[in-house]
Amino acid sequence: TLVVDLGLYITTTSLPAGGQSTSYSTTLAASLGTTPYTWSSTTLPTGLYLTAATGELWGTPTTTGTYSITFTVTDAGSPAMSSSRTLSLAITAAPVISTTSLTNGMINIGMTRSLALTGGATPVTWSLASGSLPAGLTLSTAGVISGTPTATGTSTFTVGVTDSLGRYDDQALTLTIDPLFIVTTASLPDGGVGYPYSTTLVATGGSG
Repeated sequence: TLVVDLGLYITTTSLPAGGQSTSYSTTLAASLGTTPYTWSSTTLPTGLYLTAATGELWGTPTTTGTYSITFTVTDAGSPAMSSSRTLSLAITAAPVISTTSLTNGMINIGMTRSLALTGGATPVTWSLASGSLPAGLTLSTAGVISGTPTATGTSTFTVGVTDSLGRYDDQALTLTIDPLFIVTTASLPDGGVGYPYSTTLVATGGSG
């Protein structure tokens, strides 16, 4: 019987994203070789630690960024075998809604307004935290206000966003729906060659 030892190797192929000032924990895994394993790594983001005996990466990161970390596992064989793998770890800031105002819409005219944020770990989910949108409009979980307004006026409401780590932010907004823009001037007075001419056009509705 021929036994082929494929050798010790790290089976973890990716790391979950982490959040600045948010507790983090994940455990690396390896296969083959002789247990128990001993784990080590290159420099970790500030606030994170690696437990040598278990391969747990844990702590509360204090900085943001995407870090390339090389992990090494060593088995208890004689001679000992080692295996290394470089993994990427993204540490994101908490989500902050950057949309602070919305341009006006117009009654009976389809409209779309996209909300924006900085930070946050994807995917993020938007919601209407309080208040009401103008009649005819809805807010999608992707952060898009869309629809066809059916009434004029100004609505005040609060939108919220939650990222994949459970971090939350909200923002109060107002959205005004204007009447239809209509030019009411139906005709122009005649003018004469060589004579000064002046007339004023008139419109109603729309945004001034």
